[in-house]
Amino acid sequence: MTECRSFHKPAEAPLRALLDREYGTAAGTVLRLAWQAGLQRKEISALTWAGVYLNEGTLQISERAIPLSGELKRYLEDLRDCQGRVRASGRVLLSDSRHKPLAVYSVSNLARTALQAEGLEGVTLGDLRTDYTLRQIGSGGLEHAARVTGMNVHWLMRLAAEEDLPAEKMRPAKAGPVGERPEIDRAALEELARREGSTDGVLAVFLALDAGADLREIAELRWSGVDLPAGTLTLPSGTIHLSPTLLDLLSARRSRPKARVLTAPRTGKAYPAERISRLARTALVRAGMDRLSLKDLNRAYARRDAGEKLTAWIRQNGPIKRSAAAKLLDLPDQTAGHMLRILCEDGVLMPVGMKYYLPGAAVPPEEQRARVLRLLEKERSASCAAFAVELGTDVRQCGTLLRRMVQDGDIVQVGRKYQLPDKL
Repeated sequence: MTECRSFHKPAEAPLRALLDREYGTAAGTVLRLAWQAGLQRKEISALTWAGVYLNEGTLQISERAIPLSGELKRYLEDLRDCQGRVRASGRVLLSDSRHKPLAVYSVSNLARTALQAEGLEGVTLGDLRTDYTLRQIGSGGLEHAARVTGMNVHWLMRLAAEEDLPAEKMRPAKAGPVGERPEIDRAALEELARREGSTDGVLAVFLALDAGADLREIAELRWSGVDLPAGTLTLPSGTIHLSPTLLDLLSARRSRPKARVLTAPRTGKAYPAERISRLARTALVRAGMDRLSLKDLNRAYARRDAGEKLTAWIRQNGPIKRSAAAKLLDLPDQTAGHMLRILCEDGVLMPVGMKYYLPGAAVPPEEQRARVLRLLEKERSASCAAFAVELGTDVRQCGTLLRRMVQDGDIVQVGRKYQLPDKL
């Protein structure tokens, strides 16, 4: 990891005096965007009014949305009004004399000259950005700071430790426990892929979410297992059809002459697994999902895959028992039972007796007694087979329900048919 340069914290009083004196100038704009929005010099140079959402109070910088403080929002409103007709370029930062966009090196020169004139020797644009970052960690925590600055969570942890921030601000939010199922915003992840492209972190996220690859499989994935023309990916668990997003991400980086899909850009060597985990976690934070981990994405894939297999089987063969589901999913019986319960909670399946149905294919257990009574109110009597058709269940399950209703006195059995007590 790159060593952090020595941080020179700017003194607030002289800096604010400088900002007041340079209100509306190019130098004042540069200093405010660095200190109050954490922008890098190339981002300051390239910022256009199209990326300034004053009504929403945000700046859109590449892959991140930066909330505007009230002070910076008012400044940008005044700057926009003052620029008036000279805003033909669309750039926020214009030179004071010719009203032309400024190059990146001019941004640094303006800042350095203004800071030195105010007596802030040794303070740079980078220090202003670092000071903004530390304030974001202090107010919102590591994940918030990562989202608004675009920095890696673990680099931020190191920065926070060097500046002796409170311990509670230095700990990233933990991913949810095994039993918890945090929400996965697919649209936000798709937007992340669109913004950032096929970065290592984004690719790791979609390999876990759309292919079910675990951390070890992602680290060891080789191009020999990727068939882009066929749209398939071969993992130890089997061959998987690539989603459109995952296919695009893999296609975008196929030209890299490496055996492994994920390699460190500087050395070309394989990433250690913990490094991939960090890259993926940072990508998830940028997408606004602080409590998600690769394991959460793996579990989501497993639920989706199991749901698709069970749904297809039930449509072809009818309701399924747990033992058959365990065999279909190649899971131990207890694990299969846990998966079936989760799918029922998600509304993918519906339990009726000892079998599992597709939602709507059978009357839910809590409504079955009422349905039996309504049928008998219309008909004088009915057989077990007729009730099974009405309830959408098999005859054996229906027979169990009818016997219980007879024992409770709700209905009576006459021969092979059932009636309401008052119909005798």
